[in-house]
Amino acid sequence: MIGAQILNLTATLGPFGLAFPTSAAASQRLACDKLRGRPFVTSLHVHRVSAPLGRREAYEFRIQCGNAWSEWTQLGPSSLVWDAHVEEEANCPRPQSASGLLVSRGREGGGGVFGWGTDLYGFSLMCGGSSVGVDALDPGDDVEERLLQRCPAESFVSAIEVFRGFERSGAYDLYEFRLECSELVDQDEAVQQEPRQQGGYTRDAIPSRTQGASATDSEPEGRDRFNVGGRGRGGGGA
Repeated sequence: MIGAQILNLTATLGPFGLAFPTSAAASQRLACDKLRGRPFVTSLHVHRVSAPLGRREAYEFRIQCGNAWSEWTQLGPSSLVWDAHVEEEANCPRPQSASGLLVSRGREGGGGVFGWGTDLYGFSLMCGGSSVGVDALDPGDDVEERLLQRCPAESFVSAIEVFRGFERSGAYDLYEFRLECSELVDQDEAVQQEPRQQGGYTRDAIPSRTQGASATDSEPEGRDRFNVGGRGRGGGGA
């Protein structure tokens, strides 16, 4: 007789190393263990909204774990008047689960009321052992960053944490992500071990894990950005 299976956290991956301010304005964790569905992410929904003044873009997210959906994130900001919106989803083919996330950031610059640019994001779920992603949203033609985090073998994405940062110099929002990877193991064979961690943000730069959205009273002043491999940009709003 096969013993009961439990979910075992194998790795926490992130932040990805995308361009990001020195601190986060809001964060939210989306986890399958809070839903009555499968233990792993099977779909990612992304909602992009645009504010006509200054061409500011913002994103909200939700995950699907089998037949159960999380609530949408509430990363904000909520004080702006949003105009156009686009919603897309990336779905792993059944019965596969997500094993990684590819995030692309493109730069669309020069337009808008004040001549500020816009950061556009694209997302792809890696499903099962495939090296080909299932896409949600298009980052545009001028892609500046394309970074992938993939779970260890036999592990799949069980939670996604999203961080929003505000770049005051150009009045636009930037995003970072952290993945939790888990596997199903027999309870009587489970071995207690520290999950593998990866990433370089300090505790002050990205807040500790929370169950719901958290935000500062005002957008952070920090303009320094950094990226894995020295690919980060400086603090200007180019």
